Amino acid sequence: MTEQRDRRGKNRREFLKDMTLAGGGLAASAVLPGAAMAAVEPDETKNEEAPEEGYRLTEHVARYYQSLKG
Repeated sequence: MTEQRDRRGKNRREFLKDMTLAGGGLAASAVLPGAAMAAVEPDETKNEEAPEEGYRLTEHVARYYQSLKG
């Protein structure tokens, strides 16, 4: 019984130690946000003529917006 209690206490201590270390790492990353950012190099192979991804106001979208106005 004592051996089981010691094992349980050790697991609890290990867990608390791990959570303390994780909390310290989280606090450090909040204080030093620039340190966690990776350097991004420009992509020279990108085709300048290719359309950008994302939202584009196209003709059918403009017609939809007009239909919402009433």
